[in-house]
Parts: sequence; C-alpha cells; structure tokens
Amino acid sequence: MIRRDAQDGGESGYVIYVNALHSEVHRRFTIAHECDHFVLHRSLIGDGIVKDALMRAQGFSSRVEYQANQFAADMLMPRHLLDQAKNNGL
Repeated sequence: MIRRDAQDGGESGYVIYVNALHSEVHRRFTIAHECDHFVLHRSLIGDGIVKDALMRAQGFSSRVEYQANQFAADMLMPRHLLDQAKNNGL
C-alpha cells in the first residue's frame, strides 16, 4: 500500500507499506510497483492505494495496474539483462 503520511512520509509525504509475511521477492516487487504509482499515478493515490486479497487496486483500472506491474518488472529484471542472459544460455 502507498498512502500520504505527513508524519512518516519524509520529503515526499508518502509512505509504502508491505506485508512482512510475504517473501522478500514479493516485498521487493510490491515496493517497485508502489513506486510506479508514486511516479506515474500520484494524482490518483489520494489517501492511499490499498490492494485487496487478489492484489487488485481498489478503484484503479487494469491499465494503471498493468503499468505499475510492468514498471516493477522492468526495474527488478531489466529487459536487456534478461535478453543477455538468454543469449548466453543462462
């Protein structure tokens, strides 16, 4: 979840929360995903983006969520590095 938080949001005024019970990989993806919402969709955040049990953002279009997922994947697994590994037989 990302939301405005004047007390804990630092200079940006926003804070990202992740589920401590999720794996480290899942938490990293969530952070990257929420960073995209901050960068591209800040005007849509309002008081916070909360994911439901199926990881759907309430009130967001599938296009906005797709963008955030794509950004997170590209940040964590840059396409050129994946292509390079694939070409090297990894």
